[in-house]
Amino acid sequence: MGSGGYKCSAAGGMFRGSVRSGPMTSSGTRTTQNYDRTGNYGTASKDFDSFAPQNVKPFSKPYKEGTLSGQTGNIGNHRITIRDGSKKDTPTLEIRSPRPDGSTHVRQFRYEENEEGQN
Repeated sequence: MGSGGYKCSAAGGMFRGSVRSGPMTSSGTRTTQNYDRTGNYGTASKDFDSFAPQNVKPFSKPYKEGTLSGQTGNIGNHRITIRDGSKKDTPTLEIRSPRPDGSTHVRQFRYEENEEGQN
């Protein structure tokens, strides 16, 4: 299977293993849909790697009372980012997809351990 099929399979797995969290929100030309996934930063990192993004760059910046860090890369014209925190203080994988009308569709996958502490 070519890398395109692998990436498509990675995306399918993300949605199959996720639960939609709240309604879609809009801000300017951006629409965002949040999803919940079971796991931690290690799980999010494996999911990020399964997309085999190109031009991956690490980042680190001040956030709240500490530092927010992660990686960002590209899959075609989509940008994929993993970070170790979010507004909800959970690891997050984000996929930003441009639309033909100039708007952006964002999918945010927030990772949390389940009640038993398992991934």
